[in-house]
Amino acid sequence: MCVLLETRVSQLNVGSIFDKVFRGWWQRVSNVEHGSRGCRIAISWDPNAFSVVVQELTEQVVHYHVQSISREIATNCSFVYVANDYITWEGPLERLKYT
Repeated sequence: MCVLLETRVSQLNVGSIFDKVFRGWWQRVSNVEHGSRGCRIAISWDPNAFSVVVQELTEQVVHYHVQSISREIATNCSFVYVANDYITWEGPLERLKYT
């Protein structure tokens, strides 16, 4: 499993760049369609090792559940990229209190 933060990759280039970075065989999800400045959070995983279910995907937060294929390990994860102004932080930080 791999997570990239603050990539700034544009929606136009995200597919080709991540195919190179993740070698094309890992599954992936990113917030590129939700961001005003390109992709800020990208998550990639080997589907032979992990099952991933995205629970929330926004411009600043990705919440997901990950479980090993062997079912020995399961957890909820959150990755946050917070904007530089407090007003924009408010929503993502409030939601993190209850997850």
